[in-house]
Amino acid sequence: MTGLAAGDLVGAQIAAFGSDERRLLILGGPGTGKTSVALLMARRILDAEPLRSFRRVLFLTFSRSATSELLRRLPAAVEGPVGRRIEICTFHSYAMSLLNAFRRYAGGSNEPITILTREEERLGLAPANAVTFDQLVPSALELLRSAPWLADMCRRRFAAVICDEFQDTSSGAADLLEVLAGGSRLICLADSDQVIFDWTDGTIAQRINLYRASGAVEHDLGYDSRRDPSNVIPRAAAALRRRDFASAAIAEACRTDRLRVLRYLASDDPFDVLVSEIRSILARGAKDIGLFFATNSTVNSFAERLRQEGIEHEIIGLSGAAGEAQVATAACARYVVGDGTWEDFLVAFGVFVAACHRGAPPQLAVDLVRDRGALDPGLTELLEAERVDFRLMADGPLETFLTRCESFWERLFVGRPRALWELGVRDLRGQTLGLRTRPLDRSVAASISRRALARRAEAHVDHIQVPEAPVRLMNVYQVKGREMDEVLLVHLPDDRDEWDPTGMQRLARVHYVSLSRARKRATIALPPAPKSFFAPYAGLCNQS
Repeated sequence: MTGLAAGDLVGAQIAAFGSDERRLLILGGPGTGKTSVALLMARRILDAEPLRSFRRVLFLTFSRSATSELLRRLPAAVEGPVGRRIEICTFHSYAMSLLNAFRRYAGGSNEPITILTREEERLGLAPANAVTFDQLVPSALELLRSAPWLADMCRRRFAAVICDEFQDTSSGAADLLEVLAGGSRLICLADSDQVIFDWTDGTIAQRINLYRASGAVEHDLGYDSRRDPSNVIPRAAAALRRRDFASAAIAEACRTDRLRVLRYLASDDPFDVLVSEIRSILARGAKDIGLFFATNSTVNSFAERLRQEGIEHEIIGLSGAAGEAQVATAACARYVVGDGTWEDFLVAFGVFVAACHRGAPPQLAVDLVRDRGALDPGLTELLEAERVDFRLMADGPLETFLTRCESFWERLFVGRPRALWELGVRDLRGQTLGLRTRPLDRSVAASISRRALARRAEAHVDHIQVPEAPVRLMNVYQVKGREMDEVLLVHLPDDRDEWDPTGMQRLARVHYVSLSRARKRATIALPPAPKSFFAPYAGLCNQS
């Protein structure tokens, strides 16, 4: 729906767009235009503000990728003077900015927030006064409640607050929305069939009903997708969610080759099958392919296989690694000028390595942080040579130091982290343009460190844009806010079967969300003996 204008709206979209209720609930399936309508409403709300009004619209999302995708896909809605008054950010990003700007006035610290990342926790690191992601939103809510003047200032700042994926809000996020909206408008976008995080909060599955009970006026956009105007894939995905395997929608999707079931044999290497399928899809001209796996470890393993095959790819959701690369570069700069140790750099570099992988840190990261004696002797020798060469760069041009840092990964290692490392260092170069002609001394190293820490925080709660590769790997809980020409939902023999017919049927909804990302075709890859939840998929399209 790129570039959607108010004149392009149809049916229920028009009614939702023209609504003036203070509390609004916009329902709709994947690709039905909820976010597009909401952004057009944001422009309409701001256009109606008095001349020279300072008020803005706050649009909150849950994932960094959703924020980036929103800005990429809907430029017409957010550009221009009015568009610049639409703030689009994640809940965590907004909470962090609020804490950094105002907690000092409520008796808190003057220092910027330091994020304790999951990678650091897994490596046993605990920076002083660091806070976890899960603490950010509750801390911001506590700040607003303890400082009524600040809450009132926020309420006066926003003409409307919009929340995407409202069905997945925790109680803390929902409370934050209420405080921020205050007397202004609150517009929530939701789809009860896309609740995939229902284990995190006892009330989360009831979020839509609670908002209805508060007096929200409801507009339902239905399930006709603009992502796939034929609606063949969305209807088939909905039938799979209902476990209605005899549905005419599934039969139609299979007949038109929009839905495929790819069976591989016990003698096949599943990764061989997937590589062959990817090459075939790319040869047909697909611009982008999404591969959705059950576990982070599989994502990492298949990424390594694609690296060996020379297929350009990316692991989704790793922009935080670019921030860690900047912190490691700053640690190296402090070592060079004598304000830090080489061990500090190796620890920071180990955190970067961990941030380049999903789930458990790789052994290299563990060894760099905890047991450098366990490193390969050849690597230890190379690192020692790097240490000596870097120490000679004190008082030399900062530009020379940054150039050498940018090529650090390439000199010692292979693999995809090279792109993330170079992205981070290049981003830091852009942040230090005014310093590049200066010699690397203690004041310059301190300035680099401040900027690197700030960019690291941004990278972990918002999005440092990573160049997108045509093949994108992720686990099935990272797919929201995305769309691709073709989607491969992969079931491997050792994947767990999480189907609970008496519970929330979460896995059915996860698959519904995953398959509905496809613009052109969705493929389900199955082993010869799929687990019980997946078994009915095997006969859908009568493929062997």
